[in-house]
Amino acid sequence: MDTKYTASSPWFTLALLAITVGAGFAFILGISRTPFGHMIFAPEFFHRALVGHVMMVIVVWLLSFTVVVWTRYLPGAPGVDSKSASVIAGAGAALIVIAVLSGDGVPMINNYMPALTNAYYFAGLLLFLLGFSAGVFAFLDAALRPPSNRDALQDILRVSVLVGALFVLAAALSLAKHGAHGDLSVEFFERLFWAPGHIQQILNGTLFIAVWYALRDAAGLPNPDRAFLRNVNWIFIAAAAAFLVLPFFIDPVTPAARIGAATVYGIALGVPVLLHALHALRGLRAIRGTVAHTAIVLSMTIYFLGITIAYSGVGNDLRLPAHYHGTVISLTLALMGLSYYILGRSNAYTPSARWARGQLKLFGAGATLVIAGLYVPGLFGAPRKTAGVAFTDEPLVMGFLVLLGIGTLLAVAGVLLFMLSAAWSYLRTRRPRLALSP
Repeated sequence: MDTKYTASSPWFTLALLAITVGAGFAFILGISRTPFGHMIFAPEFFHRALVGHVMMVIVVWLLSFTVVVWTRYLPGAPGVDSKSASVIAGAGAALIVIAVLSGDGVPMINNYMPALTNAYYFAGLLLFLLGFSAGVFAFLDAALRPPSNRDALQDILRVSVLVGALFVLAAALSLAKHGAHGDLSVEFFERLFWAPGHIQQILNGTLFIAVWYALRDAAGLPNPDRAFLRNVNWIFIAAAAAFLVLPFFIDPVTPAARIGAATVYGIALGVPVLLHALHALRGLRAIRGTVAHTAIVLSMTIYFLGITIAYSGVGNDLRLPAHYHGTVISLTLALMGLSYYILGRSNAYTPSARWARGQLKLFGAGATLVIAGLYVPGLFGAPRKTAGVAFTDEPLVMGFLVLLGIGTLLAVAGVLLFMLSAAWSYLRTRRPRLALSP
């Protein structure tokens, strides 16, 4: 595929900075849940770090990299990817970090997107969403244009842009519906973020598929071109549209809304991703030993671990973050793998394939320990969003919380190695490597 993307893209830079800052907050969260580490950080900072972690990793990292993937792989996309929009988004992300570190405001640990009652937080969130919205609208024309060379990657990219537009619309409608009546309670933020928060999960599902196919493309494997898969993709749009409309008929904080959302996720998100994953695995042996192979296999393994946890049933305990850490971390791992190809094809210095695969394996190993360290204590009722270990004296739970701390250290080390690789690529240039292989 013809390359028009450079690693100096401001969206790419913003994504890299976000995952690094998010890893710093993750370190605080993970260590604060261990038997000894919870004494290192002030308990009141735990919830502030939770806000910062979710905003940097779930929102800024994933949405920024969504624009990166559109720019790099969507035919007919703008040749220069909306620099002004990325600057606005970056300013918003910086304000959010300032809000978290300032110590002002009360953390609202609602579902979907925790918040701070802090003016910098609100300004930062609004600026980031404005920047991302401008990025979405820059790609709408390319997404709606009839494709000249259609395969599974191109089709899911177009669907992804359309879901992104529904996400922007949901954010605007939710702000118009709830913004003027806010009392800054947990229920207010749950209602405010319910529709865009759920639609972003649909958007993340399309990004999963796109990155798996993009990794295949980067390693030289053909992607499928089947009408069946194109028809399956309409489920994503239908699910996003449902989340857009439902808040006008049911209250998002009611049990009915939660049951409905879980049902939509289980069917309209889980099934299409599974069908695409089966196709993305075909012929993978041919690229064994490459960064793409490592990224796809590890990503899918951790993703289906997280999905298995969800389908086995979760409550309002640490099993729930075990589930969504599985999905978010697996997507992050796939994006890391794709980053090496983006760097290698944009005249940037890239590390050896052995280094890249080692970094992915380190991050994947840490992530797996984090999931286990959350899931098993959750089976014993360990509460979510809580620092310390005052809730238990069970030796098995304590042991797995220690495992959580070890996994956190390994995962954060994996992120830092990834960031060092990217930083080294910015500082040195040479002829691009068109394929990362042993």
